[in-house]
Amino acid sequence: MIRCLLFAGLLWTVAGVAGLGSGQALAAGRYFVQLASVKSDDGARKEWARMRRAHPDLLGDLELNVQSADLGERGIFFRIRTGPFPNRATAQDMCWQIKAAKLGCLVVLDK
Repeated sequence: MIRCLLFAGLLWTVAGVAGLGSGQALAAGRYFVQLASVKSDDGARKEWARMRRAHPDLLGDLELNVQSADLGERGIFFRIRTGPFPNRATAQDMCWQIKAAKLGCLVVLDK
């Protein structure tokens, strides 16, 4: 289940990834941690910079990966991601650390 929260003009995604038990393998690909989704590329870059300033020990060495997503009638959103991570377990570990810092995140597979 993925829930979206609108806060301060930003659409934040908070995940509870159902059906992905620790014993289940996913298809080969690149794993990313998604932190938020906003309405502009510039907004994504500004929000990433803000998050990195607020959490330099956690996000300071990570790289931004912005992905646009056309959601039809809802418009185009720009997903704030970091990665790629070598596997799902590594990405999940990073997401747990991010959640512990009171930020939302979800692990995504880019095929």
